[in-house]
Amino acid sequence: DSRHRDRLIRAVDELTLDYVFPNHALDRKILGSIVTESTKAKYLYGLMQYRAENYECAESLWLELIEQDFPYSVLYRNLANYYYKIARNYPKAVELAEKGTGYTPANDHLFHILYWCYLELGLEERVPHLLERVAEIEDQTDACRRLQIDMLNHIGKHEEAVRILEETEFKVFEHDPADLV
Repeated sequence: DSRHRDRLIRAVDELTLDYVFPNHALDRKILGSIVTESTKAKYLYGLMQYRAENYECAESLWLELIEQDFPYSVLYRNLANYYYKIARNYPKAVELAEKGTGYTPANDHLFHILYWCYLELGLEERVPHLLERVAEIEDQTDACRRLQIDMLNHIGKHEEAVRILEETEFKVFEHDPADLV
């Protein structure tokens, strides 16, 4: 009924989206029933469609959110990643990744997408500026440091890459450590 439906929509709208991965048939049914009334439901339902490789549906849902300027970097990362890996539309991937860097949470994967797309598009002149942006990121993740090293090597600054390699204590797990959540 409408009273429960309104409570359901409010509950979804109050969710934090970080680390939420709906994956049950019940999730699909619930999110699908309120997808037109809730932007967060639309995003989450899109995740389920993307995972099911129903890319057209996910793209359609997520583009609606982009048009509404949905302020969540992971949306832009997911859609940019789709355009890079699946659709091979590198200019669109660049556009979305650039826009996504302005949203939270900070998402260094957007810089990976930009780098890969620049190489695919032959936009070598953009790599040094991207490298500067990556170098300015506070609290870099291991993935971010690896990207920085790759870019430095790509533009021939091997000694800088070695310096970062030597300064960084990378976390490498051949097997998952005990009690890793």
